[in-house]
Amino acid sequence: MSVSKAPGLRHQRTMIPDIIDVLAGSSSRMRALQSLNTKLACLQIEDAGYDDMVEGVRRVVGCDACALLLVDRQTTNLVVQSAVGYAELPVGTQIPIAADSHVQCQAHCEEYAVHVPAASEVPGIELLDPDMQSNLVVPLRIKDQCVGVFDFASRQQRAFSDDDIDLAGMLVDQMVFLLENQRLMRELAGSRDALIRGMALLAESREHGIAVHLDRISSLVRMLTRRLPEHPEFRDQVDEDFVDVVARAAALHDVGKVGIPDSILLKPGRLTPDEFEIMKRHARIGYDLLYHLIDSHGSCGVLRMGADVAWAHHENWDGSGYPRGLSGEQIPLAARIVALADMSTMP
Repeated sequence: MSVSKAPGLRHQRTMIPDIIDVLAGSSSRMRALQSLNTKLACLQIEDAGYDDMVEGVRRVVGCDACALLLVDRQTTNLVVQSAVGYAELPVGTQIPIAADSHVQCQAHCEEYAVHVPAASEVPGIELLDPDMQSNLVVPLRIKDQCVGVFDFASRQQRAFSDDDIDLAGMLVDQMVFLLENQRLMRELAGSRDALIRGMALLAESREHGIAVHLDRISSLVRMLTRRLPEHPEFRDQVDEDFVDVVARAAALHDVGKVGIPDSILLKPGRLTPDEFEIMKRHARIGYDLLYHLIDSHGSCGVLRMGADVAWAHHENWDGSGYPRGLSGEQIPLAARIVALADMSTMP
């Protein structure tokens, strides 16, 4: 009886390194996908850039370059919002929609994914970088409307497999969901800021009749707050987000004056001691008003800081202020900044 080798045994042995490579590649892709999901979950609506998102997508797909292009509503051109891996494609680059030779325009106008496995085999085609050989462009659709495209590119021909194309489509769907949520949240934030400013103007107009005072205070608060990191004590407390929030919250410092009678608020002469006690109530009224809004409609940084400012911007460092007689660092930092700006802008 003769002994023969199991058929295919040698082939199976030579396949083992290939399988290990595939598994290693899959593991790397899963780590990149997990990192991308974390970045997307932490992305703030105020973030103007998309570089982290685009780079994350590029790492998951494993291509050489990626770019996000959105439609400019005024020019109707495709405008580069972010480009990673493209050496010479600055943000703001525009591509006219009518440029049929561009793969990106074709994907946008036809509203389907365009795959170019070998650019050198397609005469007259224009890519974002002539050095790229493979290109995949997926349209971004929101509510049955194409708002832009996402571009994937590689220097190798036939770089995108069917699995890569499916994965790219899934990632683009995820980005569309994020972009739409950001748009809705920006609209909501804009409406909220308009309402907050409206409340501030209502209180301000009764006393001053103009909005100039609020604008001056907000501008001065922004300028003062941006200088604070120069002092070691505030270096870790103040960043650009804090600057923006405190500048917007400054407009709410006197919102409580809506609860002060006209006979006192508009009195041309000096207030009597009893009248001044009533006037001082505006600090607590403003605090209660803003926290009632927070309890009823949810919290936001401007309202929370505005409440602190409204209640504490008449406190003094030596404890002689009102309404609680706070002193020193007991006074919230935002209230100290607004108090200084308010005194500096008094007529």
